[in-house]
Amino acid sequence: MDFPKSVPGVGLVAGRFVNEDPIAGRAGSLIPAEWGNAITDELLAVVQAAGMEPDEGNNGQVLAAIRNLIGEGPHDATEMIAGLIRIATESQAQLLEDDTAALTPYKLSMAIWALTGYQAFIGPGVFTFTRPVGVTKVKVRVHGGGGGGASDVAAAPGPSGGGEGGYWEGIFDISAVPTVTVTVGAGGAGATAVGTNGGPGGASSFGAYCSAQGGQGGVRTANSPQGGSATGTSGFGWKGGSGGAALSGAGGSIFGGAGGGGWSPFAASDPSRPERPGCGGGGRISSAGAPGAHGAVFIEW
Repeated sequence: MDFPKSVPGVGLVAGRFVNEDPIAGRAGSLIPAEWGNAITDELLAVVQAAGMEPDEGNNGQVLAAIRNLIGEGPHDATEMIAGLIRIATESQAQLLEDDTAALTPYKLSMAIWALTGYQAFIGPGVFTFTRPVGVTKVKVRVHGGGGGGASDVAAAPGPSGGGEGGYWEGIFDISAVPTVTVTVGAGGAGATAVGTNGGPGGASSFGAYCSAQGGQGGVRTANSPQGGSATGTSGFGWKGGSGGAALSGAGGSIFGGAGGGGWSPFAASDPSRPERPGCGGGGRISSAGAPGAHGAVFIEW
């Protein structure tokens, strides 16, 4: 924005407009229409942006409009509108309670790794978790027990592996309770005799906050026993993987189906329990099926 210095014949003196002076014999400056309209449009845009109605007789509107616009300032950011948002403090990042502050990469890493305690329940049974002093929230991961593998002779479809236990994880407010009952489901028993099915896995839970059901036992002449379901008052989870079907090998031999969860291999000769929590045991040919892995409950704070 400047005087129309590049327009010939405008009649600027020292770069500025001048009035006509008959005594001095000086012609007045001319205002080009394009320049005048551009200046007017630019000033009107400021007035209208402030929500004001242009008034030809009011020479103070532009200043008032600028003051109004500056006075409003930038808006706070919301889920729908871009704007300003403050940076979360380290304590806010660790508590994960403030929905009006932003986490920087550094603060996020501090929040993730700022754990003060950890407890794991990995054997089947019923236990008591005692809330540590000063702790109000805990992160919990729950695995249901895996189903045991079936056993049968080498005939299609052959013995399937057990289904995987369900899985759930979430952050729960336990500030109102001193203790929480923890249940860890046992892995389902593998078939002990040829021609029998595997046993189902047991359910695991963290009080009434969340639970994960055990996987179904493997079936001696059927495929894909179902994995366990899972649910919770907050967080997320998924249904366990189905037990695998038997696998035909070279020369017509058959391996028993793999256990659900992707950890148990096709059980040609291995009757051992999977190590990974919740995985189903593999099915076996003409010998005992593998037991399912026990469930587990992991608690962090």
